[in-house]
Amino acid sequence: PPAAYATRPVDLKLNGSVISLAKSSSDSLNGVCLSEKEPTVLLTGFGLFRDYGHNSSNEVVKALAETGIAGTRLVTKEVPVEYDTVSSVVPRLWEEFKPDLVVHCGMNATARNLVVENQAYNGSYCAADNKGAVPKQGLCCGVSPQNERLSTCFDLVALTGKLKTAGCPVPVETSNDAGRYLCEFIYFTSLRISPWTVFIHVPPIDEPYSVQELACTVSTIILQLLEQKKSMGKPTASDAKLEKSQSQEKQAIATRSSESNCSL
Repeated sequence: PPAAYATRPVDLKLNGSVISLAKSSSDSLNGVCLSEKEPTVLLTGFGLFRDYGHNSSNEVVKALAETGIAGTRLVTKEVPVEYDTVSSVVPRLWEEFKPDLVVHCGMNATARNLVVENQAYNGSYCAADNKGAVPKQGLCCGVSPQNERLSTCFDLVALTGKLKTAGCPVPVETSNDAGRYLCEFIYFTSLRISPWTVFIHVPPIDEPYSVQELACTVSTIILQLLEQKKSMGKPTASDAKLEKSQSQEKQAIATRSSESNCSL
């Protein structure tokens, strides 16, 4: 396997959900006491939705959960295609694991390459999720304006330039339109907590790239993002156009986790 991969994961449970915690070579034997020097990466994919027989994003996440990514504490999670679940689970994952980097993945059935998204909007979420629900007023966050836009603090142009020279098996593009469905919804949810977040759209499996090729490229993206973060200073609120400080956002996590923003 590629050098970016590590060893097999262990499983933890968070509020009844199984979290795959990939172990690297410096982890302890019980999989709990992990090296403090290794950055924590939270990697999520979505479950099945609509009439699709698979969700390539979760297939990639499962592949990386099996192998891990060398030099990282990799936490992986499958997220249902449900607005209220995203609103409750994502803040809890941030609070529980305190990740240095969060990478959300979702499938784009029309994509042919991997696509890294620059930004996410708060509003215009009108398409029903797997439960037939839509967010109240079409908003991710009810106290923010519909047109609020948050951006990652990472330089994605520099990222794609690095990836071109890294010999990745799958080309990587950037985009400013994450789709105004669960993909953009989860991206905005995390960006409100921290700009150290990126969303990756994944093409369907074998159209034309295999799970292994996609997983290898996603692992390289993650390692490049971590390298980029090392060279960057602490982002300011304006970098992600945040209305709240991260401390205020953490205080609101419990409230957002217990209150659904969705209605049938």
